[in-house]
Amino acid sequence: MRDGYRDRQDPRPPVAECPRADVEAAAGAGAWGSFFHQGQICLTTGRHLVHERVAGAYTDALVAHARTLTVGDPSTGDVHLGPIINETQAANVDRILAESVAQGAVVRTGGVRDGLFYQPTVVTGVRPGMPLFDEEIFGPIAAITTVADDAEAVRLANRTSFGLASAVVSADLGRAQRVAGQLRTGVVHINDQTVLHEVYGPIGGIGASGNGFNHSTLTNADQFTEWQWVTSRAEVPAYPFR
Repeated sequence: MRDGYRDRQDPRPPVAECPRADVEAAAGAGAWGSFFHQGQICLTTGRHLVHERVAGAYTDALVAHARTLTVGDPSTGDVHLGPIINETQAANVDRILAESVAQGAVVRTGGVRDGLFYQPTVVTGVRPGMPLFDEEIFGPIAAITTVADDAEAVRLANRTSFGLASAVVSADLGRAQRVAGQLRTGVVHINDQTVLHEVYGPIGGIGASGNGFNHSTLTNADQFTEWQWVTSRAEVPAYPFR
């Protein structure tokens, strides 16, 4: 997808859950971020970097959300996820998942498609080097990687040449802001998810994501600077995928 924000091969942005976060709320936001529009938008949450102390609870909650979602033709009824755009992309999502599973990733729910209809999928045990970690998925797969501390979360989040959007979830706003300040992404949402672009602030990608900060900039000089747009909430909002 070359839309001025991300390259088509850009790995998806991360969500980092800190130990004191509201796990249920974080999972609801994570489900929306990963499965909205079948994961086929530039801001989709693909990588979920979750602290090991809450990884089990977060995974269970995210699996529960995924299993409540219906997949099908939106014109025939009330469904949550429609089709993948074409057979080539659906097959590529299959490849990314199959190669990652062969390297040790575990499908907790989903992983099944019927033509262009792909079940919302949650995968654990995802590590750097696996396609689910390194590649842009562009499908409804939430890839979970556990981390031991904030430093590891930041290191893994920045382990890419791209950087459009990310999110940090924590009950400790100061801690979340410290993490946000270390992320190499053009947008960081604290206590929210990545699919959020209602405010047209100075937004752009860092590194190989995009070609400048040309939304809402006031002077041409802004084209030669790097901005970071950070939003912050005291609590995670509720999303329909709950």
